[in-house]
Amino acid sequence: MALGKLKASKALGPVAEMLRENDGKDRLLLHGGVLALAGIGDVDALLAAAKDGTPAVRIAVVLALRRMGRWGIRDFL
Repeated sequence: MALGKLKASKALGPVAEMLRENDGKDRLLLHGGVLALAGIGDVDALLAAAKDGTPAVRIAVVLALRRMGRWGIRDFL
């Protein structure tokens, strides 16, 4: 979550890696990852991360886009 507050786009990779390693097992980590991704706010990078092979990362991206109120979420419906 703190990485999201810094709005550091370069933090998106480590957040995605954390989500990959967690693989949806710990909901609190998933929530923190979503808040970090939404806080970073780099929509283009999020849409690129949505092509990740791990379902946990894709779910986190969709939730982050929803939290941000972005229309990019329509591509996942």
